[in-house]
This record gives sequence, C-alpha cells and structure tokens, in this order.
Amino acid sequence: MKTSTKIRWSLLNIGIAALIIGFIYFLLFTPSGYKLTHTNIDEMSAYLRSYGSYALIFGILAILLQTFIPFSPFILLAAANVLVFGFTRGLIINYIAACLGAYLAFLFARYIGRDWVERKMARFPKMHEFNKRMETEGFFYVLLGRLISFFPSSIVNYGGGISKIKMRDFVLATLLGKFPIIFIECLIAHDLQHWKQYRGRVLLLISFLILLIIIGNWIRTRSSRRRSSERT
Repeated sequence: MKTSTKIRWSLLNIGIAALIIGFIYFLLFTPSGYKLTHTNIDEMSAYLRSYGSYALIFGILAILLQTFIPFSPFILLAAANVLVFGFTRGLIINYIAACLGAYLAFLFARYIGRDWVERKMARFPKMHEFNKRMETEGFFYVLLGRLISFFPSSIVNYGGGISKIKMRDFVLATLLGKFPIIFIECLIAHDLQHWKQYRGRVLLLISFLILLIIIGNWIRTRSSRRRSSERT
C-alpha cells in the first residue's frame, strides 16, 4: 500500500474514532444526550421541536446515531419523528436514516473497523454459521433478518460487513426489508396518538409485530437445533 494511501486511511480511522468518542461523550456527559437517553415519546418530540428549523437534521442524526450506538429503542425515535413531522414525512425520514445508518455500519465493518468488529462478533457463537450462510445466501438472510428479527439489526449490519456478501445484495435486501417494519412502527406511533379512533388497528399491528418476533425466535431455535443434530 502506498504511503499516501496509508496516511489517508490512518486519518480516516482517526476521524472515525474521534467521531465515536464524540458521540459517546454527547450521550453520557451532556444535557442533550441525557434527554435522548432518559425520555419518553412526548418528551422526545418536544425536544425535537425545540430545535425549530433544525429539527429535521436532528431527527435524522438521532436515527443514524442509534444505528451505531443503540442508546434508545428505534421505535421511540421513530415515533418522535412521526409526531413532529407527521406520518408521511416521519416515515420517509425514519426509512432513509435507518437504511443509511445500516449502510454506513456495513461500510465501517468492511473497510475500517473490520478487526474490531470480528472480535466483537466472535462473542456470538452463532455468528460463524450466520456468516457462512451469508456468503451463499446473503440477500435472503439479510432480507429475512430485516423482516423477522431473528438477529438484532446491528448483528445483520456488522455481520454483513465482515462476510463475503455483495454490497449490492446487502443494500437491496436492506431497502426492501426495512420498509415494512418501519412502516408498521410509524403507523403504531401515529395511531397511539389517536387511540380512540385507531385502537383496533393498533392492537392488530402490535400483535403482528409480536408474531414476527415469535417467528424469528422459532427460526433461530430451529436453526440451532439443526446445526446441533448435524454435528452429532
């Protein structure tokens, strides 16, 4: 590798490290960070509105930050964006920011923090099998992981980055798989603010999300049992 290229990569790594440290400091040691990590939907939406014309930028950055450092449940941030910007704009903001965050996490794992990510992923015994399957059926597994949470989103992002999945397949599966879930979460957030009018739909949507979680856990358990039987 040429010296100039090494210098660029070193500067990029330093910049990324500084950015992460800055995010952590912001979340743990500033009043604004405390509000983000210790709040409910109403407080979060009021906090967003307090930024006035910059609320849009802050809403996007909050989703992006949550992708790398899950300081708050995604649905809480998504709900706040829906309350502040309305259902349609909130949905667009949440979807674009979530997909962009997943893509950036993928790039970080593949090109910048690969060694660090591999050490972290080694703590999860199921990751080896997951990565092996990603090499041959990457699109399917990323899509399934987005639609049915049998792995946390961060595992899919970082696991995809250190696997041999094609970037095109990861991006396409993410774009297709994230939209239905984000749409449902945004719709729940919208309907909860109009509980009397939409309570039937809210209960139906929540039941559907719970069903997806159950299906995801069932798939994960079944896969583990199949691997165990294959070893024996």
